[in-house]
Amino acid sequence: GQWYLRWVRAAPSQVHPPLSVPVGYTLAPLQLSHVDHILQHRREGNDGRADPLLVMLATSGVTERPSVGVFVDGQPDTPIGWCLMYQSGCLGPLYVMVGHRGKALARLMIRVMFRRVEEVHGLGPFAMIADDNVASQRLFTSEVWVKDSHSKLLVRK
Repeated sequence: GQWYLRWVRAAPSQVHPPLSVPVGYTLAPLQLSHVDHILQHRREGNDGRADPLLVMLATSGVTERPSVGVFVDGQPDTPIGWCLMYQSGCLGPLYVMVGHRGKALARLMIRVMFRRVEEVHGLGPFAMIADDNVASQRLFTSEVWVKDSHSKLLVRK
Protein backbone atom coordinates (compact mmCIF):
# COMPACT_ATOMS: atom_id res chain seq x y z
CA GLY A 1 0.00 0.00 0.00
CA GLN A 2 0.89 3.67 -0.33
CA TRP A 3 0.47 6.21 2.47
CA TYR A 4 -0.91 9.63 1.64
CA LEU A 5 -0.73 12.61 3.98
CA ARG A 6 -3.30 15.42 4.02
CA TRP A 7 -1.96 18.92 3.23
CA VAL A 8 -3.77 22.19 3.88
CA ARG A 9 -2.93 25.82 3.15
CA ALA A 10 -1.43 27.52 6.20
CA ALA A 11 -1.70 31.14 5.03
CA PRO A 12 -4.95 33.05 5.51
CA SER A 13 -7.28 32.57 2.57
CA GLN A 14 -7.35 36.32 1.92
CA VAL A 15 -3.69 36.17 0.83
CA HIS A 16 -3.56 35.27 -2.85
CA PRO A 17 -0.20 35.06 -4.61
CA PRO A 18 -0.21 36.57 -8.09
CA LEU A 19 -1.17 34.56 -11.15
CA SER A 20 1.26 34.93 -14.00
CA VAL A 21 0.81 32.62 -16.99
CA PRO A 22 4.10 31.97 -18.82
CA VAL A 23 4.29 33.20 -22.41
CA GLY A 24 3.12 30.54 -24.86
CA TYR A 25 0.58 28.96 -22.50
CA THR A 26 -3.11 29.41 -21.76
CA LEU A 27 -5.19 28.32 -18.76
CA ALA A 28 -8.79 27.17 -19.16
CA PRO A 29 -11.29 24.88 -17.44
CA LEU A 30 -11.13 21.31 -18.71
CA GLN A 31 -13.88 20.04 -20.99
CA LEU A 32 -15.29 16.55 -21.54
CA SER A 33 -13.39 16.47 -24.84
CA HIS A 34 -10.11 16.49 -22.83
CA VAL A 35 -10.91 13.42 -20.70
CA ASP A 36 -9.74 10.82 -23.24
CA HIS A 37 -6.39 12.59 -23.57
CA ILE A 38 -5.91 12.68 -19.79
CA LEU A 39 -6.88 9.02 -19.41
CA GLN A 40 -4.70 7.91 -22.33
CA HIS A 41 -1.71 9.73 -20.91
CA ARG A 42 -2.22 8.27 -17.43
CA ARG A 43 -2.62 4.73 -18.86
CA GLU A 44 0.95 4.85 -20.10
CA GLY A 45 2.21 4.80 -16.53
CA ASN A 46 -0.34 2.24 -15.33
CA ASP A 47 0.48 -0.90 -17.38
CA GLY A 48 -2.00 0.16 -20.07
CA ARG A 49 -4.97 0.07 -17.69
CA ALA A 50 -7.25 2.98 -16.92
CA ASP A 51 -7.51 3.65 -13.20
CA PRO A 52 -11.28 3.36 -12.49
CA LEU A 53 -11.11 6.17 -9.91
CA LEU A 54 -9.41 8.46 -12.43
CA VAL A 55 -12.03 7.62 -15.08
CA MET A 56 -14.83 8.59 -12.67
CA LEU A 57 -12.95 11.65 -11.41
CA ALA A 58 -12.01 12.92 -14.85
CA THR A 59 -15.53 12.56 -16.20
CA SER A 60 -17.47 13.95 -13.24
CA GLY A 61 -14.71 16.33 -12.15
CA VAL A 62 -14.68 18.09 -15.50
CA THR A 63 -18.44 18.57 -15.60
CA GLU A 64 -19.36 19.06 -11.94
CA ARG A 65 -16.40 20.62 -10.12
CA PRO A 66 -13.68 23.21 -10.67
CA SER A 67 -10.82 22.09 -12.90
CA VAL A 68 -7.99 23.75 -14.77
CA GLY A 69 -5.97 22.75 -17.79
CA VAL A 70 -2.80 24.23 -19.21
CA PHE A 71 -2.61 24.44 -22.98
CA VAL A 72 0.08 25.46 -25.43
CA ASP A 73 -1.21 28.59 -27.19
CA GLY A 74 -3.19 27.64 -30.27
CA GLN A 75 -3.70 24.02 -29.15
CA PRO A 76 -6.93 24.10 -27.08
CA ASP A 77 -7.73 20.41 -27.68
CA THR A 78 -4.70 18.94 -25.90
CA PRO A 79 -3.95 19.88 -22.29
CA ILE A 80 -0.30 19.53 -21.29
CA GLY A 81 -1.18 19.89 -17.62
CA TRP A 82 -4.27 19.50 -15.48
CA CYS A 83 -5.66 19.68 -11.99
CA LEU A 84 -9.04 18.28 -11.01
CA MET A 85 -10.90 18.16 -7.73
CA TYR A 86 -12.44 15.18 -5.96
CA GLN A 87 -16.00 15.49 -4.63
CA SER A 88 -14.51 15.83 -1.12
CA GLY A 89 -12.74 19.07 -2.09
CA CYS A 90 -9.36 17.37 -2.40
CA LEU A 91 -7.15 18.52 -5.27
CA GLY A 92 -5.97 15.82 -7.60
CA PRO A 93 -4.56 14.68 -9.82
CA LEU A 94 -2.12 17.50 -10.47
CA TYR A 95 0.05 16.77 -13.49
CA VAL A 96 2.31 18.53 -16.01
CA MET A 97 3.77 16.64 -18.98
CA VAL A 98 7.51 16.14 -18.87
CA GLY A 99 8.43 18.50 -21.71
CA HIS A 100 6.69 21.39 -19.97
CA ARG A 101 7.97 21.02 -16.42
CA GLY A 102 10.12 23.64 -14.71
CA LYS A 103 7.93 26.55 -15.84
CA ALA A 104 5.87 26.90 -12.63
CA LEU A 105 2.76 25.50 -14.34
CA ALA A 106 1.86 23.16 -11.45
CA ARG A 107 2.28 26.06 -9.02
CA LEU A 108 -0.02 28.17 -11.19
CA MET A 109 -2.69 25.44 -11.28
CA ILE A 110 -2.60 25.08 -7.48
CA ARG A 111 -3.17 28.83 -7.11
CA VAL A 112 -5.99 28.86 -9.67
CA MET A 113 -7.73 25.88 -8.10
CA PHE A 114 -7.40 27.32 -4.61
CA ARG A 115 -9.09 30.54 -5.74
CA ARG A 116 -11.85 28.76 -7.67
CA VAL A 117 -12.71 26.38 -4.83
CA GLU A 118 -12.67 29.21 -2.31
CA GLU A 119 -14.99 31.31 -4.52
CA VAL A 120 -17.43 28.46 -5.21
CA HIS A 121 -17.46 26.73 -1.82
CA GLY A 122 -16.10 29.32 0.57
CA LEU A 123 -13.44 26.84 1.67
CA GLY A 124 -9.84 26.22 0.80
CA PRO A 125 -9.18 22.83 -0.80
CA PHE A 126 -6.81 20.24 0.59
CA ALA A 127 -4.47 17.78 -1.09
CA MET A 128 -3.47 14.19 -0.38
CA ILE A 129 0.20 13.73 -1.30
CA ALA A 130 2.01 10.39 -1.31
CA ASP A 131 4.53 10.21 1.50
CA ASP A 132 7.31 9.49 -1.00
CA ASN A 133 6.39 12.25 -3.50
CA VAL A 134 9.11 14.68 -2.49
CA ALA A 135 8.64 16.95 -5.51
CA SER A 136 4.95 17.57 -4.73
CA GLN A 137 5.66 18.05 -1.03
CA ARG A 138 8.32 20.64 -1.89
CA LEU A 139 5.94 22.44 -4.27
CA PHE A 140 3.08 22.60 -1.78
CA THR A 141 5.44 23.68 1.02
CA SER A 142 6.64 26.57 -1.15
CA GLU A 143 2.99 27.58 -1.59
CA VAL A 144 2.53 27.79 2.21
CA TRP A 145 0.71 24.47 2.59
CA VAL A 146 1.48 22.25 5.58
CA LYS A 147 1.04 18.58 6.46
CA ASP A 148 -1.92 17.72 8.63
CA SER A 149 -0.19 15.09 10.74
CA HIS A 150 -3.53 13.86 12.13
CA SER A 151 -4.86 12.70 8.77
CA LYS A 152 -3.39 9.81 6.78
CA LEU A 153 -4.83 7.55 4.11
CA LEU A 154 -3.55 4.12 3.08
CA VAL A 155 -4.28 3.26 -0.53
CA ARG A 156 -3.87 -0.40 -1.42
CA LYS A 157 -3.03 -1.26 -5.00
